[in-house]
Amino acid sequence: HKGMDPLPEPPCHQFAAVMEYINGLRKIDDMVTITINKSDQSKESCQTMWDVFERSRLARSNLIRKCITAQENLIHELKDQSKGAKGIRTAEQKRLSIWKSELEVEDILKKRATKRFTEKCRGFYPDANTEEDDL
Repeated sequence: HKGMDPLPEPPCHQFAAVMEYINGLRKIDDMVTITINKSDQSKESCQTMWDVFERSRLARSNLIRKCITAQENLIHELKDQSKGAKGIRTAEQKRLSIWKSELEVEDILKKRATKRFTEKCRGFYPDANTEEDDL
């Protein structure tokens, strides 16, 4: 587990660094998909690969949610400031839209991965409780 931990996550205000971090974690999903597509897997290897996928997915989703909250707070603060901040606020609202889109991408990736695991790991079903983090 520890050997697979990613680098520390960057702060949300470093947009490019956060996106690079998220894309790096998505590469983990790609490696899991390639591995799982190679052949039928044992229940143990399916469980291990699912665990790797879930840790990566949860790290991304949690970071994106944290950045959405930080972005909403920033926009609220800008609204409290003078009207001179309108241009900045508009740019920050666009960034908020990007974060929300990234969360939608995560949902799509999770659905695809769940389908792939169900197809390739016959008899192995991902933990039904993983939906809770999406609330």
